Amino acid sequence: MKGGGVKGLAFAGALTELQKYFDFQIFVGTSAGAIAAVLLASGYDANELELLLRQTDFASFLDGYRLAAPWNVAVYGGIHPGDTIRNWVRRLLNAKIPRADRIPLHALPRRAIIYASASPFGTLTFDSQGDNEDQDADFAVRCSMSIPWLFFNQYHSGYRVVDGGLLANFPVDEFLKAHPSHRFLALYLGSSTMPPYRRRSQWADIVDIFLGRDERAVVTRHKDSTIVIDPSPIRTIDFALSEAEKDFLVLEGRRAALQYLASSGLPSAPSTATVESITERAARARRLATRARKVARLRFFVRRAPLTAVLLTLLLYYSGSMPIFVEQPFGQLVDDITSLFHHLVAGPIRVGNAVVFDGNKKYEDSGFEFSSGERMAWNDPRCDIMVAENVDRGTGINFFLPNDRPPYDDKNNARAGIAGLQANELSEVSEVPADGYRIHYFKPQPNGVYAVRTRSGRKYAVIKVVVMADDRIEFAFAFQPNGSRRFGK
Repeated sequence: MKGGGVKGLAFAGALTELQKYFDFQIFVGTSAGAIAAVLLASGYDANELELLLRQTDFASFLDGYRLAAPWNVAVYGGIHPGDTIRNWVRRLLNAKIPRADRIPLHALPRRAIIYASASPFGTLTFDSQGDNEDQDADFAVRCSMSIPWLFFNQYHSGYRVVDGGLLANFPVDEFLKAHPSHRFLALYLGSSTMPPYRRRSQWADIVDIFLGRDERAVVTRHKDSTIVIDPSPIRTIDFALSEAEKDFLVLEGRRAALQYLASSGLPSAPSTATVESITERAARARRLATRARKVARLRFFVRRAPLTAVLLTLLLYYSGSMPIFVEQPFGQLVDDITSLFHHLVAGPIRVGNAVVFDGNKKYEDSGFEFSSGERMAWNDPRCDIMVAENVDRGTGINFFLPNDRPPYDDKNNARAGIAGLQANELSEVSEVPADGYRIHYFKPQPNGVYAVRTRSGRKYAVIKVVVMADDRIEFAFAFQPNGSRRFGK
């Protein structure tokens, strides 16, 4: 499994499909791949790995103080200590291998091989049944994830150790040198085609040559045993992943694995229809993730420069460059600026994917709140929309919109509702209606697009039903956090 920082979440998606056909005995990885390798070797399956990674706030791995950054880089070789990563791995290992003391690599039930970089060793191998098997498993992962200048350097036998990606980011050749006849499957994070030519700085090209080395040649040489997962637009150090971006990485991993399996000739291989369906879902999720990236960058600027936005608005007004303010009295100008400021601080439209389960079967995951993007229990007073089978009417799986009206009174004065829209995609919706919302049980249609009024009755979302199963509904959503009914255009 190739290194790739937070993009490693895609490995979990791929492995959820691969584990149905293969029983892996050795797990090999660098950097992000090292995390997956150690956790899988400790006894976690792919579904558990996906759940763990989805629930992890990767931004918490950046555990250094900003004011101390210059000192940390100069003295320790990086901004962040990375202790949070190591403690996180140790805690997860303890859940599978309960021990009162350290957990060395050789204590793992299955074999894990992890690569780091060190001078004078070159590629440094941590093998649970070989080199450095007595080293702590969490230490081995931390060594493999020592991204230069981002995380503190680690030391092994008195020598500095840095990220394995510097020398063995896609460690197929390193593995085959020691195991030349071993069958394997490799998970490669990158594009399946050459990127378009564009002029870049000499420094950027040198870094790309140094880190990428001959990876593409390795992929081509072992194409029959390599699954290519394209994680763009997610970058290695995008630690603050949104739910939409996590959904995309998992779906892209599943798509790549299913595409490989469908062409492998294995018995009971996935059908063409299955591959086409997941490909369409992954493409939709990529579009949402791309939009989420843009939103995150915009929000980064807006939250750090609200005063600049207000001053620019005033400048445009007094220079006569903002028609909406022309000929308005000063009081109206203040109101408009206040409204604009509120919109900027509230942040742009949020997008994502959600899977909500039938409350009769999985009560704790049968509700969803748009503002947080979190799934929660049916009785949680924050739920905007729930899912359950309508047993009384026998209409199968339904949405349920909490609303304080008979026969389902709500002590929290809920005002949620749902309305059908004449649209095929979320991007086609420019504005949602002010009324006409239905409440309580509502039977959606597959691929249907709907407006949802939140529990408070003051905010709105647009959803598209992606999957309807016996025990769940999956939908893509766009949420307007500032109370407006407008969604673009």
